[in-house]
Amino acid sequence: MVNVSRPANVEEAEDFLSKVLPQETAANPKYRSGDATDLTRWLTKNVRFSVNAETHDIEVAMSEEAAVFRNGSQAETNTHLVAFAIRDVHVLEYEYPADTTEAGEKAVGVMFKCDSGKCIRSIWNGHEANKAEADLYLYDPQHRAEILHAFRLLVDAAHAKT
Repeated sequence: MVNVSRPANVEEAEDFLSKVLPQETAANPKYRSGDATDLTRWLTKNVRFSVNAETHDIEVAMSEEAAVFRNGSQAETNTHLVAFAIRDVHVLEYEYPADTTEAGEKAVGVMFKCDSGKCIRSIWNGHEANKAEADLYLYDPQHRAEILHAFRLLVDAAHAKT
């Protein structure tokens, strides 16, 4: 993981997440969804933060790549983009009910859940949809805790502005 200290404010949290998320997801194992035979490696390519000119909310935009492995070889690559106002979600550690690592360990990550409605804009392989949640697999528990802390710091800062 990038050698950065635990973020203490919004700017540090944004910088931390922009640097750390791509590295942490690159260190993740491959995952299996339920009883599927395919394995997927989810890579966060980048994380960007901006301020909405009208609402002054912190906007988060993440791009991911999902490399799908079938019979030991990469069979396809999917793209996924998500964007949301940080004030519209709550962030929690999430244990996937049926997903495991390639070695059979329970998959754990970070979940972004809308406080109401479908507040997350999602583009999966070019197809747009609004979703009520989005997630990231994050294998390392210590690094996952630091990433959760940084996202929660952003959520708390967004709610403090009201």
